[in-house]
Amino acid sequence: MYCHHLEATKSSKRFEVPCEDTPEGFIGIWFMPVEIENEIREDLIPALAEFFEGLGSPFKIHNLDGEVVAKLETSTS
Repeated sequence: MYCHHLEATKSSKRFEVPCEDTPEGFIGIWFMPVEIENEIREDLIPALAEFFEGLGSPFKIHNLDGEVVAKLETSTS
């Protein structure tokens, strides 16, 4: 598994978002350990989804409860 350094910036605030390649073949992005305001998190989820969709990379974004809230899958994932 590879971990990625993903950093997002909003205004003057900078956030590190944990993400890694998973054995299942997608990039997993987890918000559980990220301490940010709910409003910023809700803005960040679609922005990250758009970013990964633009790359064409399969991904799954998990919210605070671990639920998948955004994803792009390939026919094999």
